Amino acid sequence: MLEHWMNELTGLNVALKGWKPNDPASERMKASVAEFIERLDDGVGRLAVEMEARQAQEAQLEIALCHIEDAVSVTNRAGEIRLINPAFERLTGYGAEMIGRPHEPLWRHTHAGVLAGMRQAMDEGAVWRGEASLRPKSGAELIVDITVGPIVNLYGEITHYVFTQRDVTARVNAEKRARAQSVFLEKLLNLTPNVILALGPDGKIWLDNLAAKTLFADMGPDGRARLAAMLLRELEKGMARPRVISMDRRGGHVWYSLHAERIPANYLIPDSGAKSLDLVTMTDVTELERKSQEIIIRQKAIASLQREREYAREEMANGLVYRMIQPLNVARAIQARLVALAGECGANGMGDSIQLLGEQLRALDADLKEFRKVSPRAAPASGACRAGEILRSLEVLYAERAGAERVKLDIGAAPDTLAARVPEDVALMIAALVMDNAFDAVSEAEHRVAAAHIGETRETEWEFIVEDGGPGVAEADVYRIFEPFHTTKPGRQGLSLALVAQMLNKIGGRIETGRSELGGAKFIITFPME
Repeated sequence: MLEHWMNELTGLNVALKGWKPNDPASERMKASVAEFIERLDDGVGRLAVEMEARQAQEAQLEIALCHIEDAVSVTNRAGEIRLINPAFERLTGYGAEMIGRPHEPLWRHTHAGVLAGMRQAMDEGAVWRGEASLRPKSGAELIVDITVGPIVNLYGEITHYVFTQRDVTARVNAEKRARAQSVFLEKLLNLTPNVILALGPDGKIWLDNLAAKTLFADMGPDGRARLAAMLLRELEKGMARPRVISMDRRGGHVWYSLHAERIPANYLIPDSGAKSLDLVTMTDVTELERKSQEIIIRQKAIASLQREREYAREEMANGLVYRMIQPLNVARAIQARLVALAGECGANGMGDSIQLLGEQLRALDADLKEFRKVSPRAAPASGACRAGEILRSLEVLYAERAGAERVKLDIGAAPDTLAARVPEDVALMIAALVMDNAFDAVSEAEHRVAAAHIGETRETEWEFIVEDGGPGVAEADVYRIFEPFHTTKPGRQGLSLALVAQMLNKIGGRIETGRSELGGAKFIITFPME
């Protein structure tokens, strides 16, 4: 506007030099001058108002800049600082000495790529925001959040840039510490062998550690979903205390001690959208559980050994009575014959001897009857057992012996539903006695194999089979091996298989022998179905 007025004044000055009174052209010029002066007066008035308003705005802006917490500085297009506020001086430690100087020395420790991005945005007239490293006058390095915006004139030309800087050192350091703690926590969680995960009520796993990821992989392609579903079922039962759960994974059957605690979701994952999450910890207790089961099995083995002793004592007592009854019956027959002969021959002198013999025989008979009353009796057998438990017990009890004697031990499996109407200690005693016989049979054999598995299963009974790679049962011994005191091994009593046969007879089972495909003997034990 001022430039326009100056051009008009220059033209009027030239025209006034040729002004002539009472000349029509001069009169028109006079009217033009009067009109211009009127316009000039109006323009000056408006300019004064605008200047006053601008001064008021500048005063308000200066007050705002003085009270704003962010450091503000204004530069020209060349980047030279033209204006700073008090916050700038408080942040950088520099005041009026920065006028006419650029910002770059304050940011000399900032990555060059950051400053290059800032300069490119400024050249394009765009607003740029980022973080830089500021070295204030005090020397203590700060991290500042910088916003740079252009100022344009009425013609759209960039004339200045406004820089706003805010100290975010505390926030950045807090974020670094949080990230460091997060990384540390993640590493710590990944170092533990325990499975740790956060489970939502919908079955979604929001958080897991390395052990959990390994478990997912070991469970197969759908391991993550399967584990989540299994945990939801367990959590529905309530978690007043930890419980042991079993599951199959690659490498075999495992046991975990499961513990879960319900916590607010925002404690772990603020954006989960769930009100609460279950923090689940699973500790592998497979070895502990196996040891516990091994202890239980060995306790059962001790009970079966006690049962074996009871039956052995009973069998030996019965065998002793049996062996004495036979000669006693012969003696009675002889005594009766002597009485008859004495009567026929009239040998009266033999009467006393025959009478004494009779008294001795009657006394011996009375002693045998008394012995049978006080002889050991095994406790009556009652109860039931599962085939799978018997097989697992044999595997535990004979693993060490198999390794020591270099015997290949092959133990089969059985469905958990297959059970026998036989007490567990009695069934284990029977199986162990036959397995002992198999180990004894392969002690001198070249093909050292002992095996136990389930055979045919019928409606009322099922077969438990023990085989070995020994020499087998001789043809002459097939019908005698289950008799008491019959043995083909020096130093043995020959009671094991006899006890098995007697016990099976009492519980409604039976035992048979045959030839095994392993090359040795095959014993087929038939148990009554529960």
